[in-house]
Amino acid sequence: MAVSQREGARRRRPPPEQHANQNIAASAATRETESSRQSGENQDKGEHQNSQRNTETAAQQTAPKNGAALIHMLALLAAGLVTRLWNLEHPAAIVFDEIHFGKFASLYLQGRYFFDVHPPLGKLLLAAAGWAAGMNATFEFDAIGQAYDSTVPITALRLVPALAGAALAPLLYVLVTSLGFSTTAGLLSRALAVADTALLTQSRLVLLDTLLIACMLASVAAYTSARCHTPLSWPWWLRVLLSGLALGAALSIKLVSLSTVALLAACVARDLWLQLGNRDIPLKRITTTALALLAALAVLPLVVYIGTYAIHFAVLVRSGPGDAFMSPAFQATLEGSTFAQAPAAAVHAAFGARMTLRHVYGSRCWLHSHAHRYPVRPSGDENGLISSVQQQVTCYPFADPNNEWELLDAANVTLAPGQARLVQHGDRVRLRHVATGKTLNSHDVAGPLTPTAQEVSCYGPGDERAPAGSAGHMPAQDVWEIQVLGSTSPPVHVATTQLRLVHPTRTALAVSGKVLPEWGFGQFEVVAQRLLDDAAVVWQIDTHSHVLALPPATRAEHTPMSFWQKLWELHVEMIRANSRLTGEHTYGSRPAAWPLLDRGISYWHAPAKQGHQFAQIYLIGNPVVWWLSFAAIGVSLVLILFYAIREKRAIQDLDPATRARLLDGATVLGGGWALHYLPFFLFDRQLFLHHYLPALVFAIAILAAVLDHVCGRVVSGAALVVVLAAAAMAVFLAPFSLGTVLAAEQIEARRVRPGWNMAVP
Repeated sequence: MAVSQREGARRRRPPPEQHANQNIAASAATRETESSRQSGENQDKGEHQNSQRNTETAAQQTAPKNGAALIHMLALLAAGLVTRLWNLEHPAAIVFDEIHFGKFASLYLQGRYFFDVHPPLGKLLLAAAGWAAGMNATFEFDAIGQAYDSTVPITALRLVPALAGAALAPLLYVLVTSLGFSTTAGLLSRALAVADTALLTQSRLVLLDTLLIACMLASVAAYTSARCHTPLSWPWWLRVLLSGLALGAALSIKLVSLSTVALLAACVARDLWLQLGNRDIPLKRITTTALALLAALAVLPLVVYIGTYAIHFAVLVRSGPGDAFMSPAFQATLEGSTFAQAPAAAVHAAFGARMTLRHVYGSRCWLHSHAHRYPVRPSGDENGLISSVQQQVTCYPFADPNNEWELLDAANVTLAPGQARLVQHGDRVRLRHVATGKTLNSHDVAGPLTPTAQEVSCYGPGDERAPAGSAGHMPAQDVWEIQVLGSTSPPVHVATTQLRLVHPTRTALAVSGKVLPEWGFGQFEVVAQRLLDDAAVVWQIDTHSHVLALPPATRAEHTPMSFWQKLWELHVEMIRANSRLTGEHTYGSRPAAWPLLDRGISYWHAPAKQGHQFAQIYLIGNPVVWWLSFAAIGVSLVLILFYAIREKRAIQDLDPATRARLLDGATVLGGGWALHYLPFFLFDRQLFLHHYLPALVFAIAILAAVLDHVCGRVVSGAALVVVLAAAAMAVFLAPFSLGTVLAAEQIEARRVRPGWNMAVP
């Protein structure tokens, strides 16, 4: 606010009379106490009325005041649509996570069950776009960079996030102006959203982020717009219902939108608290308003969320690649699943059989060994832990003769000729590697890449590191107990029974998910871990052959699962899967690095270099937008502290309406940024730059609000300078969003920060 405005609003408390009559002073004190009580009530009432006046007049600011503003809005709308939709089919190849979301859309059209850590709405929308465009779902999404063929309507698939990305700018305008800030501030936030290259990149690919952010912004903007109208009126109802629908949609795309739920809950609580301080509003009306908000912003989103899962289960009725993540009872509900077949089709596992053991969750691979030993120091560090130097055991994602094991009875039960002993829960077994003749073993040696777990090896004659009786001697520890999951007394069936192998050291055979280096041929690390109740320890017998003709086994039929049971199981597995995303990624980053744009993410690069030229898509934000918006957050905190100290000193710099507007902006915009950013510091999982984008849109709104407040009448000039700088930087970095061919020196010239690891020919 300008200095003249602050001085005009400044009021100081008059000094007390030094020589007042004692009786008069006592009487004055009594009146002051009563006045103070009345003042407190009036302050609550006044704050609510000032807030109400702000929001009532804000509705007028959401519409352009003159022809110039309308021209600006139309120009920004055109810029947003053109940049998001132009040449949308390029590149005609799989880019980054399109390999997942494109495949999910294809599986929806096939009706084949799949598993993902995110709720289904975003993928359902992509599948609907593919269906409308005639997608026949025969394309296999195998690798990033794989060229699309004519069966993939890639423009239609990318159109869904592109339109959502184009909607972000108008939604930001509505949010900023509905909070009482100027039309110029709304146009500034809209322009910066159009100019940001990270939002542009995410908008042009088959990804979920722009869909998520659009629904989050729509929910918050609809609620702040509703406050511009009388509670329980039709315009108010229309907006709070729209807010609830958008909130339910956001939750149904990604659960990170729980931060939006927390934000709206805080806003509603604050608004109702202010109403309680206004005695002109009957308590009954406040209660009715609270119940209406509960229905619109809690019940309605929950109905939307559950409804998307009802559609999800109704579409995915056939067995598919996600079966292995679910329980046998869940799989029995899927057409074509092994568990849905007739009970007589089951095959009972027996001792003496040759078999392969497949890992069920996460890394789809088979227990594997080969005639290669662990290096002395598997980590490659000369000061690292020492291995047993015994034969490697890994998990291999392809069929191979080295995946075969012989299932031996550790109890050595004597059987009559022609008789086989069937495997049961609790049996103690040995697994002998068919190709090398050595048995599966574990011992108190650190895992090759996971020192908190035990190494798993194959043990045979001569594998002792030292003779018996001397230090370092390691006898065979090759006995494992079979524990069937889900029950304590069933038999073990091939391809259906899920089990774990528990070692006498109270560890279980597990796949860590880590990839072994060159000495391990890039296969997955196998360890024995102490956490038994974990998806990493779940296996099942995949193939099974025996010299004897085994009697047919009768498999227990599963009780049909209800919708609610399937919904609960799926959410439990989603939480488990999220907790397993703890490995490092080449382009991963931590939250502290996001606002400063320390590094980006390489999404795609052209398969062939054209001389010294190169085309690539590299996710990086617009530094002007990101750095200024982050700085604005600091400025806003300084302003809040400054005004708080001045008020404490009884110096009123702000008129009541301005004060209410700033408090409102701090609650909605500051709370939105904090709730969508700070929780990531608590996450111990893979994180990427694009996780900051929901917080970024609130930071952009804060920048617009701060400039609107600080610059006062010259805000238009300040906004123009910021927009021109952001636009120039957007043009400079746009080739990384659009996949434009650049020469090596042009790529290097765009390396604004040393950590930007773009591909250079």
